[in-house]
Order: sequence, then structure tokens, then C-alpha cells
Amino acid sequence: MVAIGAIDFTYNNYNWIVRGQADYGYLSDAKQLKYFTNRLNGLSPFHHSAFISKNAFAYGIEAGYNVFSQIEKLRQDNQKLYLFDRYEHYNPYASKTKNTSYDYTNVQRMAVGINYYPVKQIVVKAEYHHRGST
Repeated sequence: MVAIGAIDFTYNNYNWIVRGQADYGYLSDAKQLKYFTNRLNGLSPFHHSAFISKNAFAYGIEAGYNVFSQIEKLRQDNQKLYLFDRYEHYNPYASKTKNTSYDYTNVQRMAVGINYYPVKQIVVKAEYHHRGST
């Protein structure tokens, strides 16, 4: 059995934009995939030795504010400059398989940056992020 659930939202009003999402996946017979993929033809360039996790998740939230909304000339020209902050947490290997924990796959990521819209169809982005395992 495969089950996947996802939810997301966007709020865009009063010069703020806030986005968020959460995803979850479940694969009931994940242990069996190791044995299936190891039965590939010996001529195959793909070799699989690790077990597959039966659980995976990801969630995050981002908030940004249009600082150009406070400058009348730029607001009249419909230019936008969003300063934003984002937090993400994901783990594609969220469950132990054969009592083995893969802690390095449990990642938290924080970012700050800018999104500049000189015209509606174009965005220039800059971002700094820090990624770490929990």
C-alpha cells in the first residue's frame, strides 16, 4: 500500500505573503523493495543495497513582506521587493528499517532572502540558507 497526503496554503494580502506546506508518505512493504531491486540483471549499472524507508515527510513555512509598499514612488510603479524568511524540515528516511537509523537524512533548513519584481513577469532572487541535520 502507498499513501501520500499533502496540504498547502498561501496568504497574500496587506503586503505580506505567507506560504506553507506539509507532505507525508507511507509505503507498507518498503523492506521488500531491497530484495526486488537486488534481483536486477547483473549487467545493470544500477546496484541497490540500502533498505527503503516506509515513512517520509516534509513541511515548511515562508513569510515575506513587500518593503517597497512603504515607498510611494515604487508602489505607484508597481515594483515589489519582498524580504523573506523560510523554515523547512524534511526526512525522506523517517522510519527505522532493520533497526537502522539514518539520522543524516533528518534535515532542517533555514533561509533568508529577497525577491525583487521589477515588472510583474520577472523576479530576481537572492537567498542565504543554513542546512543542518537534527
